[in-house]
Amino acid sequence: MLLSLMRKHAKSWLIKFLITIIALVFVFYFGYSFTSREGVKVAYVNGELISGLEYERAYADFVERMRAQYKDFWNEGMVEALQLKTRALEFLIQQKLLAQEAERLGFSVTKEEIQKTIMSYPAFQVDGRFDLNRYRLLLNHNRMAPEDFEAALRQDLLQEKLKQFIFAFTEVSEKELMEHFLFDNEKVKIQYAFFSPNENADVALDEKAIKEYFEKNRPRYKIPEKIKVSYLEFNPEDVKEQVTVNEADVVQYYENNAKLYTKPEEVRARHILFKVPEGASEAQEKAVADVAAKVRAQALEGVGFAKLAVMYSESETRTKGGDLGFFSKETVPLDLAVVKDMIFGLKVGEISEPVRTPSGYHILSVEERREGGLQPLDEVREKIEEILVKKTASEMAKDQALSLVDRLPYETPLTEFAAENDLSVKESDFFDSRTGLPELGPDPKRDLSTLFALQKFETSEIVEIGGKYYLFQVADRQEPRLPDFGEVEEKVKADYRAELLLDETKKRAESFLKALRDGESWDVMASKENIAVETPPAFTRRGSVIGIGHNQAFNDAAFRLSQENPYPQEVFTNERGAYVMRWEGTEPVDMELFEKDKSHLHDAVIEIKHRQAFEGWLDDLRKHAKIEIVSPVENR
Repeated sequence: MLLSLMRKHAKSWLIKFLITIIALVFVFYFGYSFTSREGVKVAYVNGELISGLEYERAYADFVERMRAQYKDFWNEGMVEALQLKTRALEFLIQQKLLAQEAERLGFSVTKEEIQKTIMSYPAFQVDGRFDLNRYRLLLNHNRMAPEDFEAALRQDLLQEKLKQFIFAFTEVSEKELMEHFLFDNEKVKIQYAFFSPNENADVALDEKAIKEYFEKNRPRYKIPEKIKVSYLEFNPEDVKEQVTVNEADVVQYYENNAKLYTKPEEVRARHILFKVPEGASEAQEKAVADVAAKVRAQALEGVGFAKLAVMYSESETRTKGGDLGFFSKETVPLDLAVVKDMIFGLKVGEISEPVRTPSGYHILSVEERREGGLQPLDEVREKIEEILVKKTASEMAKDQALSLVDRLPYETPLTEFAAENDLSVKESDFFDSRTGLPELGPDPKRDLSTLFALQKFETSEIVEIGGKYYLFQVADRQEPRLPDFGEVEEKVKADYRAELLLDETKKRAESFLKALRDGESWDVMASKENIAVETPPAFTRRGSVIGIGHNQAFNDAAFRLSQENPYPQEVFTNERGAYVMRWEGTEPVDMELFEKDKSHLHDAVIEIKHRQAFEGWLDDLRKHAKIEIVSPVENR
């Protein structure tokens, strides 16, 4: 069960990130010097070796992270495009430099610091306290020995001390804050002419050109990676009959959640509304108030309130005699919220004075009152028992799942294990990360993205979907592949046609822009070409433009324009069409925001300066370091 409990928390981003990074750091500094593969030399950093094994592990980590990031768009060609081999080596060199500099400056980490850090991680705790068994078992699940983890954690803490040392000299001036504030908050005003493709145009599609287009853009039609999974379902409904709820549990839940079963005071009231027109004059206001007073006088003389509501009220409740039903102070009709205290102060049968609300004048009468208070246990017992049964059944189902995980041998086919233990295992068809598993409910993709990072016969953590618990195992995998033309022919033809239409649209926009830059009038050209002109709200450098969305190149071009240079050098396109902009001006910056946001702005700027300082410091270390590449990684 302890391993199960730790598996429950192993999905925490904190612990997974920590273990991944620290495991990598451990390998870089402490691991595998005793293996024969240590003899493969990749580089020396100030005389300290980077072994082949260190490099291979770092490179594999980079590839895995990029694969997870790009998902369906990943292909092996991206290793070269993203320069992953070089980046892995640069990372290792950086780590060596950091460790060496920390030692030179005399920084160290004590055993007490390591212990305190480990004991503070929530994933290693049970009921808020550090649990040694959970700590060891969770590391075991991630294939790390405690001593290795602690050694690597020492290195991580050492680097944090280095950063604190560097950042101690970082300051932010008022001038820097103002510069960043203006950069982030300045707004530009433009107009833009929008050119849309003519979808009804007759476009000749040449078969040879289509196939050439396909070959050029073939990666766009890549068929994503697909997996087939075996999985076990643990349904709380299947164990409900095993659940017994005793009286002590019911009482404890009732007492601990008394607020849930405390009813507020409620009244049932009627009202008569006399609307006041928006922007009414003082005389109009008085005239409505006088009518309300006269109707109230009739009610006081004994004319039925409901009857008066039917005759005079301008509310939609008029047909019900002004009946508002029962309500509490929390559920009072919105328009009456401003007078709720007055309403609840009325006695049953009492008629209020005319009171003003945003809609007009109201006369109200309270007809019934329900006192608030804690409901008797017997009135809510059945609901509490249902809650406890559901909660307990869910815990039992999850415990069953976690217990099974403890017993499941590593990389054993789930189908074999299920057969040996008389369990009902289900098997899916092949699916990709976009389609998910429809049989699991209306949101089939939820919580399943991590399955694509698993290897064949590797088992997932326990996943909750729709109140049920699942254990998945990858049974088979189809690698992503580029399709043949016939598999995507219709899609390719549609895309090729759209590209031709967009090219033609862009040419029209470029002709329009050239005329403007040659001196033609914006208004005359827009009318001549019958082009729609939009005037979006002013926007910031990083803001979205209404009608276009966020296009950083578009924004950057807009901020380069001025009264003397109102038109850009080029048109801009997206999937909708082509755009030509014209500078209209700038919008004054609200300087009150500077004082209001100064603290947040200071934190943002200091973070930028910290990053720049750290990167500059690393660059300086590298310039003065003796780095010898023994085995170029590009050849590996």
